[in-house]
Amino acid sequence: MAAPKPYIKVLEQFMSFIDGITYTIDKDDDGNPIIPFTQARLLEITDQDIASYLNNKAFGTATPTVNDYPIYCRSDTLFYHKKALSMFMPRQYMTWDDVTKIGNPTKSRAANKVIEVVKKHEVQGTGKPSNARRAVEWDEFKNVLAATREFYSSRHREEVMILLLTILTIQWQFIGRIDDMMRLATSTVLFNSDHPFTLYIKMCWSKNIRTERDSPTQILFASMDPAIIATSAIGRRSFSSSSSSSVEVAKSSGGGGAGFFSRVSSFLVGAGLTALVTEFYIFKEVREGNVELLRRHKEIEGRIAALEKKK
Repeated sequence: MAAPKPYIKVLEQFMSFIDGITYTIDKDDDGNPIIPFTQARLLEITDQDIASYLNNKAFGTATPTVNDYPIYCRSDTLFYHKKALSMFMPRQYMTWDDVTKIGNPTKSRAANKVIEVVKKHEVQGTGKPSNARRAVEWDEFKNVLAATREFYSSRHREEVMILLLTILTIQWQFIGRIDDMMRLATSTVLFNSDHPFTLYIKMCWSKNIRTERDSPTQILFASMDPAIIATSAIGRRSFSSSSSSSVEVAKSSGGGGAGFFSRVSSFLVGAGLTALVTEFYIFKEVREGNVELLRRHKEIEGRIAALEKKK
């Protein structure tokens, strides 16, 4: 099996390090790399060569002291280099024997010890900081929504703007993946008759879902913030989609102006009506809840007063 190109680059760096010569791996006429190292040369590689190379990658020196810290790369990078070099070892599947010095030197205790030391530094906070992806923050998410509105509205591409805002707001509410949003079927968006100010949505295409029971129906709540209200975005998207067909009909009949007016009016009606109905049900639910709380408070106060009279 041919080695991946990144693995060949690692071998080139490793051999240049231990030999003190800058190697360049050329390619043949078919574009395949020409490995200039013979099997006999690869058999001469020892566990200390691997350990020195890994130390140099992490600490910047082949023989680090207690005053050196692995600030140049993390343990995951060292493991990747170790795995890449292992593919070129003649005794790839043999564990390294410290006595006979035979086997795969990347599977030696010396190489593994370097990685363990770097991991320890990472835990203690003295290693290289992680560049892993982090979760988006609230202010960053709001900036994305604002940039989406400004970019597409200035170019008169309202349909694309509405589509992206719908995807982003629903993804934020459900903490979903972007591919989940792309495969979200409109048939899974249902009206909740028990709580009319909410919607039922079911994610069916997540990569981590293996059985149907792992994808239950979820409840989508509205928000009083018009910038992130997902229910309003769904309403705007639905009205916009229906108005698009009206625009096409108007264009085919020569009524471009009427089609544009229908599109804009449908957008405004959809956005306003959805937001208005949502806010009405939220206000109604909150008001009824407050009335119920006041009633219970008065009932409790009456019981306390009755108990005090008995005393």
